[in-house]
Amino acid sequence: MLENIVKKFTAGLVGLGMTAGLLAGNFTNYVLPTKGFSTEIVLVNNDVMHSYPNHSMLYTAYDIDGNVLAEVPDFMATGSRMKTSLSELFPSVNVDDIGLVKVTSSNKNDAWVIYSNGDQKAMVQAPTEGSSVVDNLHFENNLVYWNFLSNFAKVNDDDSVVRAVINPSGEEVYFDGIVNDYGFVMPNFGFGVSAASINMDDFFGGVVPSGATWMRIYSEDIQHTDFGDSVTPVNNLVGNTVFMKTNGESGGAYGNSEAFEELIIPHIADQTANPDLNKRYFWTGLVFNNPSDVFVNAVIQYYSKTGVHLDVDSSTPEIDDYSFVLDPFGKKVDLISNFGMPEGAEFARVVAEKPIMGGELFGGEPSGTANWPIMAGVGLLLPGTGGYLDSVTDMNTPTLRYHLPLAESRAFTDTEEGLWTGVAFANLGKRNQTVVLEYKTDSGLVIGTQNYTVNSMSKQAITVEDLLKLGGLEDIREQVAMIDVLAKESVAGFTANYEVNLYALQGGKAAGTGALPPFSVPLLMRVPQFIT
Repeated sequence: MLENIVKKFTAGLVGLGMTAGLLAGNFTNYVLPTKGFSTEIVLVNNDVMHSYPNHSMLYTAYDIDGNVLAEVPDFMATGSRMKTSLSELFPSVNVDDIGLVKVTSSNKNDAWVIYSNGDQKAMVQAPTEGSSVVDNLHFENNLVYWNFLSNFAKVNDDDSVVRAVINPSGEEVYFDGIVNDYGFVMPNFGFGVSAASINMDDFFGGVVPSGATWMRIYSEDIQHTDFGDSVTPVNNLVGNTVFMKTNGESGGAYGNSEAFEELIIPHIADQTANPDLNKRYFWTGLVFNNPSDVFVNAVIQYYSKTGVHLDVDSSTPEIDDYSFVLDPFGKKVDLISNFGMPEGAEFARVVAEKPIMGGELFGGEPSGTANWPIMAGVGLLLPGTGGYLDSVTDMNTPTLRYHLPLAESRAFTDTEEGLWTGVAFANLGKRNQTVVLEYKTDSGLVIGTQNYTVNSMSKQAITVEDLLKLGGLEDIREQVAMIDVLAKESVAGFTANYEVNLYALQGGKAAGTGALPPFSVPLLMRVPQFIT
């Protein structure tokens, strides 16, 4: 059906010079609306292989049962950014009825989804392809303080059975339209395309059991034979995890992540070990998940801003790391200060015996009785072994590229809200690395470039405003919409391991007040996706 739509769409776009884009092949991003929150899409064209000026877009909205609600054709200029809400994109549709949006494009796009409720925001990268397994990494019986939400969808007609295993108890549930043991009517994923946005409070009937801390969802083709059942994984699931404070102050989201033996915590902001209740202070939360059926030992290696390996136990002569054990299919979640964080820690490396998954959450607490609803962004921890800017040598165009899709830096006034964007660069390599920052407008026009060096074994956190000052580019501050980050050739003559991990956060100040509103958009830069 989509192929026929695209053919008709091509015929209507001949006059716009866009058919070349359609003939180049289709690329996909998937957007999952979250129950009870508004949804925005941010797209940045990321196709460095094709130089034609425009490329075609097709936005398809489905309900939870896979029925097409609306199809909207459009085009997008090469290198440009587009930001729109589902209500703007599909004005004829009740957005509460949308379970999945498929974005089909003639060029590659990096896509992000922003979930919001008033000023409460969370941002997560949109998946580009289906998987046989998606994870809901974190929920617990703290439902007075948090809304734990799970979004996932079956994105094609491949025949499969969708089930979930609740960890660590191992309880199985099927997405078959039948009431589960907690009285919740399960979504029916027997359709070709299906979608769900579940509040985990509802899923468990209001009380999360002690044996339920995270959930893994599987898509499988089960064939019954004379010799027993044959089970084949089917790559047709996409998903993410969203959680928001119930008071509307802040929230965050995890995309689906693979498991690695090494994870990077690129930025630490935490004063909870010795909080000053008279001052505003930050906290950092960590969650670790074990997807295997054996105990997994792991350590956290903490580093200062300048790369000094910090000791978590000063009573011994050697440098000690923080050790912990994950039970089979277990999870650990706590403030980073309770994971042995030493004073002066700015970033960290997690090393495990077997692959694990993890996430990071930033938040803030008020001073005294004053409300301080600051950002609390969630991001996946970055994989160290695959988290490099790998060189691509068979293309002439720059390929070691990634986007900071929201990079505004705007002063606040009596009439206009201010915005700031902060970027953390963590380099766990033994050589200094230089990246090139390209400052761009919404249309993709490069209005300034800057070389920025990240020292070896260091974490450097800086705002976009201060980056521009360093580069003598203050005059373009309020024109910058996004930033491309490009790897720069190493003076050593080889480019295999650019060990720079990026993390960005955006916040704001209310017009005329100087107060920080609950505006939070975490932008996780997962560096393997630099490669285009």
